[in-house]
Amino acid sequence: MEVKNRIMSVFRYIKRYSPFFKDYSNDQEVIFTNLRVKCHILDKGIHIVPFEKGHSGAAYRQCIELRDKLTDEKILADDSYFWACAVIEKYERLQNGKSVELNEDVANNYSQQDKEFFYKIIKSRISTRNYIDKQVPDELWNEIVDIANDAPSGCCRQPSRFYIESEEKNIVKLLPNIAGTTGYSSKVPHLICITADTRPFPVQAKLMPVIDATLSIQNFLLACTVNNIYTVPLNWQFATLKEEKAVKQILNIPDYEKIILFVTAGYSNTIPEKPKRLNVNWIRKR
Repeated sequence: MEVKNRIMSVFRYIKRYSPFFKDYSNDQEVIFTNLRVKCHILDKGIHIVPFEKGHSGAAYRQCIELRDKLTDEKILADDSYFWACAVIEKYERLQNGKSVELNEDVANNYSQQDKEFFYKIIKSRISTRNYIDKQVPDELWNEIVDIANDAPSGCCRQPSRFYIESEEKNIVKLLPNIAGTTGYSSKVPHLICITADTRPFPVQAKLMPVIDATLSIQNFLLACTVNNIYTVPLNWQFATLKEEKAVKQILNIPDYEKIILFVTAGYSNTIPEKPKRLNVNWIRKR
């Protein structure tokens, strides 16, 4: 019975999220993502020392084809699009024996003070369920999400999507569908749903969007911490299809996005004692 349930679970995932069942290849966002993937391949080759001509011809041709398919004005004005075009131009110049400016930065040389501050931020992050009645400015959310998206992702796909709900009536509707929402001593000012766009991923890489989104969530939590915003990551892995449908309807989440996690967030005047972490000897294996 357990094996059958696992097989059915995999099938439901494939049916719901896989491009095998739905063709997204002509979607402008998917084309844009695939352009970044192929340009990422070119970019790696450009930075190999010493550079050798004649490699990655197939990836280059795909880059040109994908770039020429893009017509969406929002995409054509995006910094990632300009980066992709610059990579293509550098590749062409190098293949023609011309020199290029790689704009390589000097390696970081952080001070002891920088390190101590960074460690302090990480160590100070704690889940807090006591919020005060104060809203986080919307422009600050943009700043935090920008930091979240700076996390690494597979071939620069950047699949993470953040839905920040601040309306009390919608939060009240959403919370009953999410596990782990007990123990709060006050109203939740903000509820964040993090999803991953599954369209650019093949079936055999079904865990990649989850990994990419999780990396961005950690950036999100730390960016909240340094802005004095307290958070609680909430479990979503055991959500039922009914709960998923309800959440996606309230937040207007498309079918091809997989919900990864929820986070409650807000300002607080008091925080609990942080649970002690395991000694490093348990974590690092030799």
